[in-house]
Amino acid sequence: MRADHEALVAVAKRHAEAEANSDLATTLATLENDPIYELATLGLSFRGRAAAQTYYEHFFGTFQPWIAGFELVNQWATPEGLGEEYWLDLALPGCERERHRIVGILVFGATKLAGERLYASERLLRVMLGPAYEIAEQQSGRRPAGDVRVHDVARALAEAPLLAITGETTGAEVSSSYRGFGALGAHGLGGRRFSGMSPWERHPFDDELLYTVDGEAEITLLTEAGATTHTLRAGTLFVVPRGAWHRQHARDAVTIWGATNSAHDELSFEEDPRAVKPA
Repeated sequence: MRADHEALVAVAKRHAEAEANSDLATTLATLENDPIYELATLGLSFRGRAAAQTYYEHFFGTFQPWIAGFELVNQWATPEGLGEEYWLDLALPGCERERHRIVGILVFGATKLAGERLYASERLLRVMLGPAYEIAEQQSGRRPAGDVRVHDVARALAEAPLLAITGETTGAEVSSSYRGFGALGAHGLGGRRFSGMSPWERHPFDDELLYTVDGEAEITLLTEAGATTHTLRAGTLFVVPRGAWHRQHARDAVTIWGATNSAHDELSFEEDPRAVKPA
């Protein structure tokens, strides 16, 4: 039987406090028996209590002394977990000071935490995870044995906060608006309600499937033949080809869910991302 939402939020806050205090025993005590740590921006993950202990021993013993300062940007709770967004200032040995942004979501399990989902640069994840990074593997999308559920997608998306995309939209707002429904192979399943113009993005490994639940949006793709725009209406399905730059524009609220392999996603806020040459 799953604990109520308030109890799970309390467990997550106890975990975060234990991390801040370098309390290894309490940190591990807040985890389920087989926690999964997702390096969401890289499509990697590691799992199990032994791997978690390897991570936290490095985190407390090596990484925390390198933190020269930090700023909590936002903290929020959803039915899926407790999210936190930080700026971290690092003073690594022999290096100039570095500044990194990270979003972490402590994922709720039945009575404790089922793990954590991390959104950060490869550089930060390598330094922060240490030996745990080396044992991370490409996500297969497989669920633990017995973890079979029916997802009420329509209800979950209807109850999600509307993401009104503007030039001031934060990573915390983007993360808190998302509702995930597990995975299919290497593709994460999930969606959100949003309005406004999204930045350009592309997925280098696989096609992306988009299903419009309600509302209407336009999606623009940049191809070798030029830009093409398509209308996404309620009940329609659209497949974005692998590697194609695309963005969505919804004048009013629209609800879209889909299947995306997010490993090594690219984002661009330029007018034409194809014109930007790699540094």
